[in-house]
Amino acid sequence: MTHPIYTQQALSRYTLPRLKRTAAELGITPTGDKTQRQTWVNAIINHQSTQIQKLDNQTTAQAELDHHIATQGQAKRSPQNH
Repeated sequence: MTHPIYTQQALSRYTLPRLKRTAAELGITPTGDKTQRQTWVNAIINHQSTQIQKLDNQTTAQAELDHHIATQGQAKRSPQNH
């Protein structure tokens, strides 16, 4: 499931009820003063940052695996120097 990416600027214009709905859609419950809009904005921004980092890590791991597989394939095709 994909979610829109929210900017700090866009979220700062949201009402508190809308921020709460957005957070609920993302499965976020902030810590801190839940009566403050900035608490919800920070929670949403932090959540997005974490999700992007996870995607970056997955992409890096996949690239490393692809490289390893390619290297192994080349080693099997190359004649041994013994």
